Amino acid sequence: MPRDMNDPTAAISSILREANELICRRLQEARLMVSPVLAIVTPDRKVILRTNVSPEVLRWFGEDLKNIAEKIGAAPKLGKTH
Repeated sequence: MPRDMNDPTAAISSILREANELICRRLQEARLMVSPVLAIVTPDRKVILRTNVSPEVLRWFGEDLKNIAEKIGAAPKLGKTH
C-alpha cells in the first residue's frame, strides 16, 4: 500500500489501517469479541484514531483517559518527598 510520505497524516492513517486489519483478524481468530481503539498522537497534539466503536464508547473511554491522567499527575514522583 503506497504511502504519501509528504503527508504525515495520510501515512499515519495508512499505518493505523494496516495495524487495525491485523489486530481485528487476530482477535477474530482468537474468538475474542472486543473492539480495538488505535490512536496516535502527533507532536503537535493531533490525535489520529482508527476504531469502529460508537461515539458513546469513545466518550466514556475519554472520561477513563482523563481519570488515568489525573491519577498519573497525582502520583508521587520517584525521589520526591513532602
